[in-house]
Amino acid sequence: MTRNEPLSPTRIGPIDRLAGVAPQFFPDGDRYLYRHDGSGAPIPATVAERDQFVHDGWRSLLLHLAALALGIWAATLLAARLHPDGDVARAAIGTLIASCIGLLLYRSHIWAIHAPARALSSRTPVGPAGQINVTRWPRYRAIFGGTLVVIVAAAMHSHTTLRDAVAFAIVGITVGLVLTVLKWRFERKFTPVQRREAAERRKTVRAQNRSQFSLRKLLVLLMFMAVEAVVMLSVFIVIMGISLEIAGSPWNDPAPGPFLIGFFVAIVAIVFALWPIESLCRRWIGTTPMDELSWLPA
Repeated sequence: MTRNEPLSPTRIGPIDRLAGVAPQFFPDGDRYLYRHDGSGAPIPATVAERDQFVHDGWRSLLLHLAALALGIWAATLLAARLHPDGDVARAAIGTLIASCIGLLLYRSHIWAIHAPARALSSRTPVGPAGQINVTRWPRYRAIFGGTLVVIVAAAMHSHTTLRDAVAFAIVGITVGLVLTVLKWRFERKFTPVQRREAAERRKTVRAQNRSQFSLRKLLVLLMFMAVEAVVMLSVFIVIMGISLEIAGSPWNDPAPGPFLIGFFVAIVAIVFALWPIESLCRRWIGTTPMDELSWLPA
């Protein structure tokens, strides 16, 4: 139940961690060392440079979240125009368009995350690259299993309509396909030596996880996962509801302004709401749901 990362960044805030730039910088006396994706060759950077990169990273995150909200709203409008009378078809088209928009925005934010690598490329590294964290992507069977769980859960829920089931299925399949492609692209770059090292590394990590496994850790982790899921859903519903209520906009056909504001504020609020829960879980068992389910984007 551990991350087994080769490197550990200094403590950073929730927005900075989610933005993805700060975890690539490591303190080194009165300066920082930048490691691309957290494991590249260390490149020196000043404190001011690091702070500016981190600031640009969370600004990119917030802008992309705002663009995602706008994209979801635009996808809903486009689907309604293409199929004004087909409820299921409208949900399928809208969800597919929104998923594609989300993928494009994700890749755009990854470009922003790697801005320090482009800006510091002319500097000479002060050491060798770190060990590649080959366990940061889930296994193919885990991706397939997670996708299947989302589809089955949506189909079997007693209050789920066909429209909602189709929407959840499309989201689950899209995310599963994206994770599969990203994992394949990540591993395709390995040299033959790195492939052998990666295979040995996975065996070592799995052996460590089995030796460190305990029923208490698993139960606590599952409990915190459930709590975080409830908190995420509650915060989103409350904030979105407040935004729509203030504007007098209905849930089934929200006005663009209240929807965008509510979506954006809800995402930011969820990050801060989960932060103390994550901290408490880490103090109890040394890991968290986000540690176990997240990885640095490639």
